[in-house]
Amino acid sequence: MENCNNIALTLREVCEKFGIRGEMIDHYQITNGHINLTYYAKYKLEDGTEHEYVAQRINVYVFKKPELVMSNIGMVTEFMQDVCKKQGVDATRMAMHFYSTDEGKNYYVKAEGEVWRLCDYITDCETINFTTEASLLREAGEAFGDFQNALSDFDATLLNETIPDFHNTVKRFEHFFASVAADEYGRVKEVAEEIAFFESVSERCAVLCRQLDAGILPTTIPRSTTFSSICTTIAASRSLTLTR
Repeated sequence: MENCNNIALTLREVCEKFGIRGEMIDHYQITNGHINLTYYAKYKLEDGTEHEYVAQRINVYVFKKPELVMSNIGMVTEFMQDVCKKQGVDATRMAMHFYSTDEGKNYYVKAEGEVWRLCDYITDCETINFTTEASLLREAGEAFGDFQNALSDFDATLLNETIPDFHNTVKRFEHFFASVAADEYGRVKEVAEEIAFFESVSERCAVLCRQLDAGILPTTIPRSTTFSSICTTIAASRSLTLTR
């Protein structure tokens, strides 16, 4: 974990590279993520106004080619912003905005190899990671539906595959059953019932992949994350955006 002085210097460097000019008056780590390292930064800009940002260090162990990740993000967020403008809704609230460096890249690579990105912090909202309330679950479902609907005209074949076979259930099952066959640690007998269940559903879990390979299922943009946070306005209790 970086100490406070080091991270403050890093955040100032990152923000400056993305064209942010002024004084950083507050910052802290956002700890509810589990892949990337995320920080909040508040600035008093040179014109006297205050603005809030999210700076994120991309996990290059998980994402071996972060430039491809950022290419995907750039295409999708710009498309979403255009959709918002056409629909007459506030793009600053409904679509994420990532900053670019002087070189026109939406990511910055530090001298030691760290890869950073910067986006606007969405104010007047709360993040909900878990709920049993039906109304909030409905909001989440509507937000996912709005996201997919807004991107229905986007050509998903333009996107890069950032983690090969991440959604390939056929290969995941192949790897699983290979591990079962090897039984390297002698634990198979302890989970025989669970293995039998996976065997019973293996063909069902391959249906979508095979339809995709056959061209039956269209390519769409998934929310590639184990869980998502739903940002909800405190005042209106309406979903704003899905965030990673």
